[in-house]
Amino acid sequence: MTQTLLFRDVSYFINAEGMSQSERDEIERTLKGGGATSVQSSGSSSSSVSLERFDLEHTTHVISLTHSFPEYDSCIDAQVDSAKSRSSGKPFAVSPDWVRRSAQLGMLQSERLYSCNRAMIFSGVVVCCSRIPKMDVELICGGVSSLGGGWKVKLTRDVTHLVTLVPAGSKFEQVILNPEHKIKIVSPHWVDDCFRFSKLLPTTQYEFNLEARDYPACMRSDSVKDKDPMVVEEQEKQQKRLTELAALRDSEQDKILLEKSRQSSPKLLEGKSFYFAREILRADARRIDALVERIRLAGGVVIATEDSEGLKGIKQGVRNADIVISKYRSSQEYREAIRLGKTVGSIIWLFNVFASGQVTDPRAELLHYPLPYHPIPNFDKQRITITNYTGTARIYLRELIQRMGGTFTPEMTRENTMCVAAALEGEKVQRAREWGIPVVNHLWLDCCFLEWEMLDHADMRFIDFPSHIDFQSLVGSTGLDESSLEPWITDALENDEAPVGNDATSASAKPKSSSRADQPVENGDSANGSKNEATEAQKTPGSRIRTRVAAEGVGETPNTSTKRAKPSSSVYSSASKKARICGMDEDEGEKEEKDDGGKEVEGTTVVRGKKQDISVSVKSPRTPSSAKRNRVASTSPSSTPVTKMANTSPSSASVPACEPAASRGKTIKYATTGVELTDAEVKALARLGAERTESVQEADYLVAAKLGRTEKMLGAIASGTTMIVDSRWVKENATKPKARDRLVPGTDFPLSDQANEKKWNFTLSESLQRSARNPSGLLRGMAFYFTKGCKPDVNVLRRVVESAGGKAPRKEPTSNEISRGETKSGEKVFIISCPEDKKVWKNFDRLKIYDTELVLASVLKQVLESDRHLLRE
Repeated sequence: MTQTLLFRDVSYFINAEGMSQSERDEIERTLKGGGATSVQSSGSSSSSVSLERFDLEHTTHVISLTHSFPEYDSCIDAQVDSAKSRSSGKPFAVSPDWVRRSAQLGMLQSERLYSCNRAMIFSGVVVCCSRIPKMDVELICGGVSSLGGGWKVKLTRDVTHLVTLVPAGSKFEQVILNPEHKIKIVSPHWVDDCFRFSKLLPTTQYEFNLEARDYPACMRSDSVKDKDPMVVEEQEKQQKRLTELAALRDSEQDKILLEKSRQSSPKLLEGKSFYFAREILRADARRIDALVERIRLAGGVVIATEDSEGLKGIKQGVRNADIVISKYRSSQEYREAIRLGKTVGSIIWLFNVFASGQVTDPRAELLHYPLPYHPIPNFDKQRITITNYTGTARIYLRELIQRMGGTFTPEMTRENTMCVAAALEGEKVQRAREWGIPVVNHLWLDCCFLEWEMLDHADMRFIDFPSHIDFQSLVGSTGLDESSLEPWITDALENDEAPVGNDATSASAKPKSSSRADQPVENGDSANGSKNEATEAQKTPGSRIRTRVAAEGVGETPNTSTKRAKPSSSVYSSASKKARICGMDEDEGEKEEKDDGGKEVEGTTVVRGKKQDISVSVKSPRTPSSAKRNRVASTSPSSTPVTKMANTSPSSASVPACEPAASRGKTIKYATTGVELTDAEVKALARLGAERTESVQEADYLVAAKLGRTEKMLGAIASGTTMIVDSRWVKENATKPKARDRLVPGTDFPLSDQANEKKWNFTLSESLQRSARNPSGLLRGMAFYFTKGCKPDVNVLRRVVESAGGKAPRKEPTSNEISRGETKSGEKVFIISCPEDKKVWKNFDRLKIYDTELVLASVLKQVLESDRHLLRE
């Protein structure tokens, strides 16, 4: 009876994208058989986000294979502590494995272990360690939990993998005696390799032979790539599905499309509307007609507008569509789709939908998403050959090479610059070594595509060829994530129109991530006085976890050894070191039991409060400017020589000029906002020891044409150490630079803009004097929470708060924090919202609700105006 009513308190919605009909039917049968209730579509909701597919208030779980669905940001991230999350009234977003595992064990599993986010590669994995050194136990458990999994001290029923170095011990015996629990016994190398390749690898080569009680293939010196027939069959199907269309020419694609798509379900695209970008419509008319007809036969519709070439028509078409098909990430259609949170796919993705009969997530495969318009810089100089990859895998890699701008050569010659190999064997590899040509595995191509830049081929990920890794089986399994798409998403969110002419040679291959700091941070007017069109769209699904995932080091490359006998503490990636090793279940705080007659063979788990947590800072793998450190430490003025001075205007007291850093052997750094410098000016400043930076936190000077509330300007004011000068400082230093040996100090060129000072009712010099007395400290001890409808973009507002010393958490405050009016660490809570989000104000109890002007005006004036800008007392 208990089993029958296992899901009696569950009200679910299944997000069908990427899920086969058989899988969906299986999940639905399991849920309904356990007493769960399917939630029907509802046209209204009290949430600030309009949900059209299901009723948010009456849904407890959204079952999905991906976090890229429109309602994700209104759901609970599965990595949040379940006990705290249930009180929020929001549904959990979980993978189908949560349903399966709960049904298998006869008890509901923790939602936090079953994230639907692809970056959480250990989602659904619960490990238990046996006969492994203490330090490695901590790293394994911490690493697995940081990427979506869990760990147990004792071997319980919900453990999925027992990690051990030897085929012996009490836990090993328990697994053998209880096969119904379906626990896999693997070596630590499996965890290591999953981290290295940022994928959940098949366990075949890592599993112990239970019958012979023998070591896995990865630990045997005579290991061969024994392939599980079931795994091979599934891999072949996957490769065939994802590559057979990618390499076909247009005419061939039409034939395949018409042949295979007729076999797809007439309800495949039921209720879905499509909008084609202009570059798609300019293709052969017959081909477009065939696509439109197939979409209609599958139950979908294609949106057409009267003015498909004009901005107004594009905005209207994208707004009315569910899915936008675009070739490039720089198109206006793509930008509108990102702002409105629409699904965006390439034409190859659409062909794949028809051929496979499944509406998948376009970001799950590299070629299913629109491409950058320009090839990777300098990649056109690459002549690349491929060896040991066969069939569709070879075709797929050839496509990647050509789409990034490189040249594929079927033969190996001395003119080749790179050899991509699945193993260090064969004639091509031998020749490459003789001729000094680098040999890498295909992950180099994948990562170059993700970053859209030519990466260093000497990275260990690309030059290590473990004998037990079947690289061919990994081809096509890499997808795009938020961090790799961030430059284009940020550019789309903050710049209304696409650059004029996609084929402009001056356009860069990858949008500069720093451009966002130059955008006016305004509710009303922009820095140049023109009306700044507010972005009406919410952030793209999954944006809320982007920063957290990057901070935890997802995808960071571990420093590994090619020796496979035994893992050491250095084997595991930075992500595992970053995670705090602390209990997450009923076993928390328990010490490891003795094994084999009281002989202790395993280290104790870390007990909170008794052992020091492991927390090692790591570099975010895909944040372009994260490697640069702030050169100015927050220290006492009395203990640190003054190297930066507060800016002054003619009306302020005289401030002595700081000694040019270049003359003391220190590089001066400057940033610009609203100013375009010529190449000659940049070179002249460089000769005098001034280096340009896009981070105002690093800058000694901020060069501005006029006073504007841009992110850089507000950050410079808040810092209390960055001198704000007008463009005359650049021109003065660029005049006869060869006759100078040092920079002209900026104190003679303060920015003066009385018109905008009057407009915003403040004096720049007074603001700078205040911040100089309290650098980056105006909002220290305060936490600002933003609702989704806030304008300008919430991410920009968060960065402004942080530049002034405040905190801007991405998750909502807990009920305890709301009732106390302060966070756990003691920061005072401020709720920043807008009239459009009035429906969610009730969630914040008696707290005051402020307009975004509280942040903008306070940082500008360097005075906290907490008695003003109230939306609700």
